Amino acid sequence: MRKCNVVLKAFGGATIKPVGSISLNCSVDNLNCVIDFIIVANPQVRPLLGINECVKLDLIHFVNDIEIPNKNKLDQYMNMAFSSKDEFIQNNVELFEGVGKFKGTCKINIKNDATPVVRPPRRVPLTVKPKLELKLKELEAQGIIAKVDQPKEWVSNIVIIEKANGTIRICLDPQDLNKVIKREHVLIPTIEEFLPKLTNKSVYSVLDLKDGFFQIPLDVKSSELCTFSTPFGCYKFLRLPMGISCAPEIFQKRNQENFGDIQGVLIYFDDLLIAANSIKEHDEILAKVVQRAKSLNIKFNKNKVQFRVPEVKYLGHVFNVADHYVYYHYHFVIVL
Repeated sequence: MRKCNVVLKAFGGATIKPVGSISLNCSVDNLNCVIDFIIVANPQVRPLLGINECVKLDLIHFVNDIEIPNKNKLDQYMNMAFSSKDEFIQNNVELFEGVGKFKGTCKINIKNDATPVVRPPRRVPLTVKPKLELKLKELEAQGIIAKVDQPKEWVSNIVIIEKANGTIRICLDPQDLNKVIKREHVLIPTIEEFLPKLTNKSVYSVLDLKDGFFQIPLDVKSSELCTFSTPFGCYKFLRLPMGISCAPEIFQKRNQENFGDIQGVLIYFDDLLIAANSIKEHDEILAKVVQRAKSLNIKFNKNKVQFRVPEVKYLGHVFNVADHYVYYHYHFVIVL
């Protein structure tokens, strides 16, 4: 092992000082190459390979020519008299305003012998600090978090993610809590399972749950587990936060319970996809989804609605009546 002067920076600005570096001979099939690894003193960290190393080991294949399927078969569907997306949103405005709230609460179960951990707040860059304070006030006003004035057994850090539009997203960073959470075993669907239900359909719609996890309320004890520290004091999540290891399974399970019995609806976390053979069939399915969402106080993101389209982008694929194929944009991303 050699001395290493590199300093790694994690999400949220935390620094990680490596204990050293080492060169190892790695092989995949018949390919061999020497790769330099940076070593950190954390047994929970999984080994990571950079893009250059993946290329050397032939783990990434570059695509320079993209063939777009012939869409002649779609012509008869392109001229359908679809109602506009804006009209759909205006007629169901209550589905797109405010923060949704699922019926009932969810419980985060932890091991009986779990040892609580309290993490002090991380330092936040001066340019981000005002944005963080504003975001905390916004989430508190929405009933997603609440101020904590008493000491708690579990206190986690947060990860601050800056978006392209200049705003920030706050995620819980419950490294210690995640180690003792009893995760629910929920089968997450794959694209292969969806293919037979999506191909050769002529009308599609996609509805994205707005601030998905935040629509699920936590019970009292689970909320206490989701306490986090900031430079402005401690807060606790009242809704299911991003970062909890069991959150995706809980979210998928609850959405299946809410919409899974409606024929023609596919559910993948926060995306509801309607696929039908005709506008009439599509509208009947959509009406059931809308009625169910209103009764359960579920909200959708109006900026991500795909409404009554003859071709839909879903899970990195494009589906239409003629064919389905991998969305070519992702190929270009890899090439660049």
